Amino acid sequence: MSELLDRARAVAVSFLRERAGQGVVPAAKALYDLAGEIAPLPRCLEQELQGGAGQLGDAARMAGVLGLRGVALAPVLREALSSPEDETTPALDKDTEVAEALWCVTAEADEAVAVPDSVFCRAGRNPWSRWSVVRASRTATLFGFAGRPLAVLADGDARVVRSGVEDRIIDQDDAFRSRAQAPLTAFTDATAR
Repeated sequence: MSELLDRARAVAVSFLRERAGQGVVPAAKALYDLAGEIAPLPRCLEQELQGGAGQLGDAARMAGVLGLRGVALAPVLREALSSPEDETTPALDKDTEVAEALWCVTAEADEAVAVPDSVFCRAGRNPWSRWSVVRASRTATLFGFAGRPLAVLADGDARVVRSGVEDRIIDQDDAFRSRAQAPLTAFTDATAR
């Protein structure tokens, strides 16, 4: 039974290796998962990222899985970023995926943090970008302390009127902020004494 499984595995690895050599990303990923062969995956991902196909987000995610072993993909990931004028939701989401991949493959915070910052700025000009902002925020949390520069957004006035009278929503928001800051102020005062 074991011999039969070994032969089947060898046939599968051979097939995947051939398909990965042809640039088929899923085959390269399966080869990496099944046999631990990493070399074809970065090559396939590089082709996918340079091709500008609709699967850039998926390719960026897979590049991130490689971690520091995918550092050679950093230049291609940088090139895959959208232009600063592109405010479309797909561009914002793709850039968020690329930011996470850059963080994973380079571990360089400055560059990775700059991308969500750009996404937040561009999203402010796109009324349909709410979920893109949520995705970028989740990615920013991965940066930990390195993402601290993105904290001017947490303190900013990001009121969004969804329904109701604008003045009432703003008053409720101010009241909530006061209640939320009260424990912090009390703790700070007690610690100072």
